[in-house]
Parts: sequence; structure tokens; C-alpha cells
Amino acid sequence: QELLQNIIDRAQKDKVRDVVVQAHLVLAKAHENMGNYDAGITAMEEALRISGGGRGLFEMDPAALYMFGHIAEHRGQWMVSRSAYQSLVKEDDTLQTAQRKIGEMNIRISRYNDASVALSAAVTLDPTDATSLFLLTKCYLRLKDYNASRVVYNLASSCEENCFDLSLKNEVGKEMKDILSTT
Repeated sequence: QELLQNIIDRAQKDKVRDVVVQAHLVLAKAHENMGNYDAGITAMEEALRISGGGRGLFEMDPAALYMFGHIAEHRGQWMVSRSAYQSLVKEDDTLQTAQRKIGEMNIRISRYNDASVALSAAVTLDPTDATSLFLLTKCYLRLKDYNASRVVYNLASSCEENCFDLSLKNEVGKEMKDILSTT
């Protein structure tokens, strides 16, 4: 009977924990929607702490880790953002958007080799994602691998209607034009 009561008590604590985590996630989303990223990141950090880390939060609400990465990205916290997206990929390596975001964050912190690995994985998962292809082109340009950048840029251009970031498309297009005119 004591064992049964312990199991019941544990289940009730888990329910309370889940409700509290969900409340922090709702609060974080509300702060994100209002552009108050500092308060949003604080709420997300509390949700992570209570849930026991990335795996616990992923099990409760996988979208929460995307939100955490997005909020950190808006705060310019590239490594924190990358870590949130890496937690997602650690749980499910078929999440193409998370792979792309890892690559993008790696570009922001000048880790181009790591970026090329993540972006190549994103392109493998969705070969028509022009955003990933333009990011991969940018990465190869930074690595001064102009042959690879040409090949990937041509692939990106063939499906450019699938690019979610026109400023990225224009930036990479200008860089490629400059490279092609000098080589």
C-alpha cells in the first residue's frame, strides 16, 4: 500500500511539473510575440530547468526547443540558439529545419566546416530547400571553395522559389557574381 501511495504521489508531482513547464512555455511564447526576448528566454530557461533539460523538454513539447532557439536567435545568442537546435537534432536527426538552423548559427559564429556539415544534412533531407542551399553556398564562399559554391549556387538557383530569405538570396547572388567575374 505504501508503494502504491508513492507511485500516486510521484504521478501527481509529475502532473504538476508538466503544468508548470507548460505555463512557462506559454509565458515564453507570449513574451516572444511581444518582442520581449529577454523575458522570453528567462521563461524558457525555467522550463528547461524544471523539465530536466533538452531531452525532458523535447519529450514534453518538441516545438518548445524550436521556440527557445528562435528567441535566443533574436537576442543574438547564436551559440545558445545553436544548442537548442542541436538538442532537437540529437532527439531526431530527420528534422530538416533544425539542421538548417544549426548551419545558419554556425555561419554566424564563423564555424564554416561545422556549418557545411549541418547544411549538407539539411539539403540531404530536403534537396529543394533553396534557403539551405543558399546558406551552404555562403558557407563554401567563406571556406574559399569556389567550385563547390558554384555547384551549390546553381542548385539553389534552380529552386529559388523555395527560398524563405530574399536578403540571403540577394547577398549570395551578389557574392557569386563578384566571384564569377574575378575567376
